[in-house]
Parts: sequence; C-alpha cells; structure tokens
Amino acid sequence: FLDIHMPGLDGLDLARLLTGFAAPPLIVFVTAHEDFAVQAFDLKAVDYVLKPVRRERLAEAVRRAAALRETVVRIPVSEPDPDQLPVELGGVTRFVAVDDITHVEARGDYARLHTARGSHLVRIPLSTLEERWRARGFVRIHRRHLVALRHIGELRLDAGSVSVLIGTEELQVSRRHARELRDLLMRRTGR
Repeated sequence: FLDIHMPGLDGLDLARLLTGFAAPPLIVFVTAHEDFAVQAFDLKAVDYVLKPVRRERLAEAVRRAAALRETVVRIPVSEPDPDQLPVELGGVTRFVAVDDITHVEARGDYARLHTARGSHLVRIPLSTLEERWRARGFVRIHRRHLVALRHIGELRLDAGSVSVLIGTEELQVSRRHARELRDLLMRRTGR
C-alpha cells in the first residue's frame, strides 16, 4: 500500500522502482489525490483507493490483490548449476568450475575450495559437498579433506602413513579412508 505523498520518495517514484524488480510486489495506492490515478494504473497498480477510506472499499482492494496474487504464475527457481559453484570475494561473485577443484578442506561450517589458480572460502559444510560430488569422483580422505580422484598425482605409503600428492601439496589420508581410496584409485586405473 502506497500513498502519493510520502516522506523521501513519493509513492509514484517508489512504484516505478518496485516495478523494476524481477518479482515486483502488487501495489495498491491509498491517497487523497485523485489526479494521479492514471499514472498509478500505468505503473500496474492493482487498485487506487481514495481517502477517506471506507472499510468496504479497502476490503475490495485487498480481494483484488489476493485474486491477482493467486493467478500469478510462479516461475520456479532453477536448480543450481551442478558444474559450477558461486564464490564471493569483495562483493564480486565468481563461478568456479567443479572440474577445476582439486581438493576441499573443511573449516567448520565453511569449506576452502582449492584449484590450480588459488583457493576460495565458501559457506558449505564439507559433508554437503561430499554428498553432492561423490558421483563426480570426489572422495573423503580425512575428516577435513575431500579430493578429486582425477587430480591425485601420487599415492604415498610411508612407515604406516598414507598420503596423496595433488599438484605440489601433500595431504594425509586417515587410516579409516585409506583402503577405500586405494581401491578407488586401482579401479580408476583398471587394476
């Protein structure tokens, strides 16, 4: 509900601003100024109620808005692109290709995505990424690390410890995940 004269922006200016939104709200003008009705309807106002407001007239405006709201076709929000992950840095959103991610490191409710070009902190738990990317060849090697099998350069066994080399970075593999990782790598190479 907007009036024509309001502090700051007037009602018509605010309506112009609101109609520019991707999903603009329904607008009903309630005002003492009958001169602006044509402009209000040009801005797609649902109704234009003159003051003093009668209860029945206001109820009719609300009914119109409710009826319109029910007939509006809702466009479903598209599913996020499974091949890219949005990351924000300094007010800029960039999209990181999942195939470029070499490994992911848990940081509480955050995850640090590592690529050949750098790393990005995102607010997604590691467990969510593990679930989402398992079919894409990502595997948990430690409670804090998820790796892309295709980016593992070496599997190292040294005095009872297991690690993987991704680029120049060596990551420890927990005993719990060592056998599964070894089996997955062997299957990947056809052995």
